[in-house]
Amino acid sequence: MGHQELGLLFAYQGNFSESEKELSKGLELFIKEKAVQPQGIIWVYRSLRALLMEDADSALRAAQRAYDIAFSRQNERDRIRAEWLIGAAFLAKGDLNKAESHLNEAIIRDRRINLVDLEPDILLAIAKLRFAQGHKEEAEKLAKEALDIATRCQYRLNQADIHIFLAEFYLSTKDSAKAKEHLELAKERAACGYQPALNKASQLTI
Repeated sequence: MGHQELGLLFAYQGNFSESEKELSKGLELFIKEKAVQPQGIIWVYRSLRALLMEDADSALRAAQRAYDIAFSRQNERDRIRAEWLIGAAFLAKGDLNKAESHLNEAIIRDRRINLVDLEPDILLAIAKLRFAQGHKEEAEKLAKEALDIATRCQYRLNQADIHIFLAEFYLSTKDSAKAKEHLELAKERAACGYQPALNKASQLTI
């Protein structure tokens, strides 16, 4: 478990090589102990790591491994997380139809059991999907809904991701004041050490 969580921490810090070392070690030990469900969590973390690296193909492969384990174990939480990550990976690859199918499944299942901690991630992914589909009004609404949940629950990493999206959104609508506001908030939320978000925020010029 320590290797697993340290691997995730390194990924959010942008230390991807150390992240992979820790996740590999965790997976090796879980396989040795025949602990199947935790192996699925490792694949979830590998998918998250790949998305932070903008490696959509690796993210998809890892998420599908996580899904297979979750489905075989009938673990609803793990399945929802895998559905979200598969959808996010397809979105990153530009396959909007497949992304929509998996993200819709994720949000339906998430709300059925009131899984609040995963909802901001799923809503943000759907907001990005709607933006890519040209539905800007719905994309803005979904992003703000995700932000409300993340703010209420103090999910700082979620807040950083959502503020970055909203900064990009308002840049696309030529509202530089709102874009700048969200960009500064994103940097503040990511200042805890969320390096991939800080890198992405620094690439935005307003």
